[in-house]
Amino acid sequence: MSNSIKFKNINDTFKKLAGTLQTREEKNLINNSERLRQELSDVTPVDTGLAAASWRSFIKQIVGSRTVVIENTVPYIEYLNAGSSKQAPKYFVERTALKYGKAVGTIVVVK
Repeated sequence: MSNSIKFKNINDTFKKLAGTLQTREEKNLINNSERLRQELSDVTPVDTGLAAASWRSFIKQIVGSRTVVIENTVPYIEYLNAGSSKQAPKYFVERTALKYGKAVGTIVVVK
């Protein structure tokens, strides 16, 4: 006599589990990116406060996957990051971002 185990609807169960894991990963990603955005705001040099207040994060669909983007669109943020203010060290953006993990690609993109 042989023993066997039969699973019913196992594919549906795996799909639900995968969806649950993806949802948790996305929530963690969003929470961590929000913490990073807040920390960037906190370490940005302040004169008028515009640069510190201009950090924003959002989710963008890129080639079939959702990516979190954190950006600051004030025209002088690259100069602040390059060390034009004595309130923050050079490359404070990269230094702050690297606290949250190893870079996979470019951390700062200047447009």
